[in-house]
Amino acid sequence: FKALGTYPQAQINTLTVSPNLHIAIGGKINSNPANAFINVFDSLGNTIKLGTLIFKGTPQNRDMVNALCFGPDRSLYFAGSANGDSIGFGNIPYVDAPNNINFNTLFFGKFHPDLSIAWLKAGTPMAGSRPYQFYIKKMMYQPQLNRVVYAGLFEGANFKIDNDTLAITSLVNTDSRKPILLCTDTAGKLIWHSSLELNTENQRGEIFTLSESQNGYIVTADIEHYLNNPLELGNVKFQFNNKAFLVIEIDSVGNIKKAFGTDPVKKYKVNTVLSAAFHPQYGLKTTLINSISDSIVLPNIKIEKGSYLLSAYPCTLKASIQNNYPNLCNNEVPITLKGLPTGGTFTGSLVQSNGYIEPNKFQPGKYYFSYVVSDANNCESQAHDSINIHAPTAVKITPIDTVYCPKDTLITLNASVSGGSFSGMGVTGSKFNPSLAGTGIHSISFRYTNALQCLSADSLMVRVKSNTECTKTNAIKNSNKPNITIFPNPTTGSIKISGLHVGDLVAIYDLNGKAVSYQQESMLDPTTYFIRYTGLVIVEIHHTNNRVKSQHLLHIY
Repeated sequence: FKALGTYPQAQINTLTVSPNLHIAIGGKINSNPANAFINVFDSLGNTIKLGTLIFKGTPQNRDMVNALCFGPDRSLYFAGSANGDSIGFGNIPYVDAPNNINFNTLFFGKFHPDLSIAWLKAGTPMAGSRPYQFYIKKMMYQPQLNRVVYAGLFEGANFKIDNDTLAITSLVNTDSRKPILLCTDTAGKLIWHSSLELNTENQRGEIFTLSESQNGYIVTADIEHYLNNPLELGNVKFQFNNKAFLVIEIDSVGNIKKAFGTDPVKKYKVNTVLSAAFHPQYGLKTTLINSISDSIVLPNIKIEKGSYLLSAYPCTLKASIQNNYPNLCNNEVPITLKGLPTGGTFTGSLVQSNGYIEPNKFQPGKYYFSYVVSDANNCESQAHDSINIHAPTAVKITPIDTVYCPKDTLITLNASVSGGSFSGMGVTGSKFNPSLAGTGIHSISFRYTNALQCLSADSLMVRVKSNTECTKTNAIKNSNKPNITIFPNPTTGSIKISGLHVGDLVAIYDLNGKAVSYQQESMLDPTTYFIRYTGLVIVEIHHTNNRVKSQHLLHIY
């Protein structure tokens, strides 16, 4: 426990601890003039050698240190607000400060490990006669990239650091208060800056805290947005034309990754955050004071007036979809997608909740879907994917006679599209050889793959008679056969026969020569028949006008 003296209206604004347990505090030591100061102690509270650091200024200065952080080499980085003409330290050239009690600007810099000054810089207002402010509330060293990150606000004017402009708006407006994140290298060169995507007039905000997360930072802020179009932060669309308190996750280069907070369609007063800390196992702890505001509502939590410690578990949950089917044809068999971790739900017009997809139920097109999973800590993660549904090309083998003798000539096979392939016993290329196929019933197939890699096929059955059977029916000559067509083939039992003449007789036999029952349903051309049978049958037609008969193989299923 230590007292620092009897300075009137002195205050401490910030504290930080080095890797070797040195403690640095910062603030101001007087009221008028108010000199910014830093004191550095060892772990027992003793001021270390050269550990009392008081900044210089004019008698009217009102300066203070607002943020501190140590680097890994025990270099000490600082940031504060300056007012009263100028501010300096040691032999480093003074930097300008506004000579008006209503104005202040940012000063920031670095002390070497021996606490000698390394550099001192300031933000320069670019224009404006209205009061303006620029100060940093929180800062931290980024060890992975050897950089320093600062968080705070600026308002009332556009500022410049080196050659970088931190712009509020084209107008100078005291209401144009913007949150600001700065990232510099260890020499103070500005690497990037962000105003949390509040880049237009009628948007305001302020960052209260800056905490390190697993892969970047977490900031707490209040946001005001008075535009008709929604403001989208971290994939959350805030519809409000009012104010919201937010917790925002930012990556290491300033991009917003996630955001959540108060109801984005309602108005709330400022809800000041006093502190925030993130632990990779135990999550985010935030001290929120909102005693001047109405009660607020975060997801599943109502916060009454007063001070509260809020706690959020770390969400390491990451959903993914195992999808080996970027393209499907709508004549393919059903598939089931898998989501990880298991236990989640699929959503989308294409997919059932368990990941089951039946391609034949969908027209060609691109279909988007998601997998959503949550855990015991109410952490939720989503994965998104899509599948293209394609249609196969309709194909049909050109009808041919379906009954042949071994001595018949080669039969040319054709289909409704070119580029496919025929296959089957006795088939070579696009020719069918009855002799090569041999006596019996054979299936001739045609397969075609279109440019979208969708497979379609058609087939027909043919019968090759034995030589003995062909001798008995020698009177049947292909050249004399009438033009008979039987369709559909295959069929469920109902067929149409075109090409019949008055007096033609129809007989139907199974492959053993036994008559099969059928019913003539129409006398028109084509004539309709219904056959009571399942399997392969031979339709034999006796043509009375030229005293020949023809045979046709028919598949009934």
